[in-house]
Amino acid sequence: MSNTTLWVPAGSVTEVSVPTVEHLTIDQIRKLVEKTEGAREISSDSGTVTFKFKDKDNDLMVILVTELDDQHLVIQTLMKIAENSNIAALIALNKWNGEAFSHGTVSTLIGIDGQPFVGMQSHLTLTGGVTEANVRAWLDSFLGHINKWEEVIIPAIHEGTPDSELGGKEHPVLRAIAGGLGEAALAWFSGSSDE
Repeated sequence: MSNTTLWVPAGSVTEVSVPTVEHLTIDQIRKLVEKTEGAREISSDSGTVTFKFKDKDNDLMVILVTELDDQHLVIQTLMKIAENSNIAALIALNKWNGEAFSHGTVSTLIGIDGQPFVGMQSHLTLTGGVTEANVRAWLDSFLGHINKWEEVIIPAIHEGTPDSELGGKEHPVLRAIAGGLGEAALAWFSGSSDE
């Protein structure tokens, strides 16, 4: 632990010393999660703290706080989607990622054991030191984004056209998404192959 000197603005010469850390153990992260309002069923293993958080619909969202390395933490939540909703999910995720209110988070489409999931995550860099208040604010900010994320993502996926109905490689949505990725990506998105 080190101290960071903070200067009070407006020309004051008052100096305040605040304890900071450049590394957090899983036990320290767990203790911070335990202080987080709404966190329940908290568990941890060698590199991740897992807990549940109740969203506005009273669904328990699983939240993971993972130590990527000594200097980086990531917090994330995942939601399984229908296998035929990948294109609608990408459109919804782009919508989320482009909104000003999503600041500090990013939403992604990932596959786990062949099943598609949408996820929201946020990263925290510890380099240079952070205070306990920084980490708690980061946790609270992420949890504060969950309801809005669901409001944007879920309807957009449900209202989207199923992948199977997009009409093959010539469909304009597929062309727009795969635009810069080439014919291999276009074939993958459309589920077709020229082989």
